[in-house]
Amino acid sequence: MKNQLVFIATPYSHSDPTIVEQRRKTVGNVCARLIEKGVHPISPVLYGLSLMEFKAKEDTSWESWSDLCIAILKKCSAMFIIDVKDWEKSNGVKGELEKALLLDIPVYLLNPETLEINKFKQL
Repeated sequence: MKNQLVFIATPYSHSDPTIVEQRRKTVGNVCARLIEKGVHPISPVLYGLSLMEFKAKEDTSWESWSDLCIAILKKCSAMFIIDVKDWEKSNGVKGELEKALLLDIPVYLLNPETLEINKFKQL
């Protein structure tokens, strides 16, 4: 995946602010480490949080951000889903995954500790 734009999917919203912060840190750390490996990651979570600082939107729901997320996804050569607890329950990740599969974009699960990727096998 070196020198390719890769969509980074991960859950973000949660009722517990500690989990939200952990998710933000995890995706930031993963993206920084992928850049070091020559991958060009794009994370809607990180991008959206930057835009929210400027009051682009206040709503963090998938419904609010889905158009932008899908537009970004369409430009990517692959999708990496960060394999964290309960990613399968995330409306955003489910929506992004569904669209990636429809567009025949290769999807991989990414271990956030080792950065190992494995081809996604449908649930």
